[in-house]
Parts: sequence; C-alpha cells; structure tokens
Amino acid sequence: MTGMENLGLKVLAWTDGDFSNPFDLFESLFENMGGMGVMGGGGQGTRTRAVDGEDEVYNLVLNFKEAVLGLKKD
Repeated sequence: MTGMENLGLKVLAWTDGDFSNPFDLFESLFENMGGMGVMGGGGQGTRTRAVDGEDEVYNLVLNFKEAVLGLKKD
C-alpha cells in the first residue's frame, strides 16, 4: 500500500461532490483507477451505461473496522 496512504484525502481535495449518498464517495474515489488497475489487475476499466428505471436503495450500517476488513451481514 505504499504511496496510497493519503489517496482518499487527495481525491477529496479536488472533488466538489456533496456525498450525501455514500456510494457517490466510493465512486469518486475509485472512478479513475481503471477498475482494479491500482491493485494489480487490468489497467483499463469499462463503465456500463446507466439504465433507466427505478433505483434501489439499501441502508447499510458498518463501523470502520467492518468497512476496512470486510464482514458478511444478512
């Protein structure tokens, strides 16, 4: 993870989103990484085109440790 310690802070510094939706934050953080390119996967990410229709909303509550380390919840 060398060199990635402050990635989130750097991305937040240039973005102007309000992030009222937590997924907006994640999309902003990872949209320029080309999928998993930074983690050693492919270098070019592809974006799927948005489909018209009703959005689905899920409320998910995680503490920091769960978000970082992962957790399976029903």
